[in-house]
Amino acid sequence: MPDGYQSEPVVIRHGNRDVAVVVSPLEYERLRAIDIGEFERFCDRIGERAAEAGLTEARVAESLSEPAPGCATLPE
Repeated sequence: MPDGYQSEPVVIRHGNRDVAVVVSPLEYERLRAIDIGEFERFCDRIGERAAEAGLTEARVAESLSEPAPGCATLPE
């Protein structure tokens, strides 16, 4: 990182509480990529479990098009 730039996170406190953390744009992008990657892995795990249970995209669409038991349908 160029001279004069803060490379470590800066914690902002109000009273005795941490209320925010300021990070560099490079660190923010690194953390964001981790979050996106973790979310994608989560979606993959859920998709695998659904497939193992026999749930298909067609069945999901069909289920979503059916009114839930006990719920009134709106007139068209």
